[in-house]
Amino acid sequence: MAEILGIPILRGRNFTPQESASETSVAILSAAAAQRLFEGRDAVGQILHLSGNSARDVRVIGIAADIVTCCIPWGKDAALVYLPATPATSANVLVQVRGEVEAERHRLDMRIAALAPGAIADIHSLDQYHAVGIYAFHVASMIGAALGGLALLLTLTGIYGVVSYFVTQRTKEIGIRVALGASTRAVIGLVLKQSLRLTAIGTVLGTGLAIGLSRLLASSMVFMRVFDGAAFSGGVLLVISAALAAGYIPSRRAAQIDPIQTLRYD
Repeated sequence: MAEILGIPILRGRNFTPQESASETSVAILSAAAAQRLFEGRDAVGQILHLSGNSARDVRVIGIAADIVTCCIPWGKDAALVYLPATPATSANVLVQVRGEVEAERHRLDMRIAALAPGAIADIHSLDQYHAVGIYAFHVASMIGAALGGLALLLTLTGIYGVVSYFVTQRTKEIGIRVALGASTRAVIGLVLKQSLRLTAIGTVLGTGLAIGLSRLLASSMVFMRVFDGAAFSGGVLLVISAALAAGYIPSRRAAQIDPIQTLRYD
């Protein structure tokens, strides 16, 4: 189980080939099942009574990590019990192959078809099975990323336009400062400082709102990180870059114009 499915065994051990072949009365519990059934006790070595068609007593030999077997939004399974399975008792058989997966799949399909035609309905890799299971979420994430990118582009465009407009409105002030002896560097520095002050206030408020919304969404969705440092840092850097460009370009242009012309600017 651990080798093929990649489910780590937290305590105890995995099934042995002999146990699987003889359907020995042993079982492996998920961590959630062990906590639920044997709270406060070590589940390994305990006897578990199974009911239903497979009514029998089994001995717990290991504890496996919790996994998601159904729908991602539902999160990890509440409790799972793993039993040794043979081809006679299981409708699904997992085969570990070496080499190129598709080539081995085709070779296995040909051999089974020659030995027992119609015995196998379908053969696919775990990657294909996994891809089908998350396809809807993959499409949704791509759509979300596209909408997020569009929103970011509109945000940067808006920031650039607003800051650039306010700097352009100060062209006459910039001309007066230049006429009084202010250097181009000093004028640009003053404009950028004021622009960044407003940008910093908006960035702090926006980041706080974004984190709050992330927490709200995380409460109803599993596997969602509340704070993605790379995403937040990238967004903040882009916003600051847009504000710097919006303040630098118009202020430099205004500072290089003849002060007489800037004083006539409306």
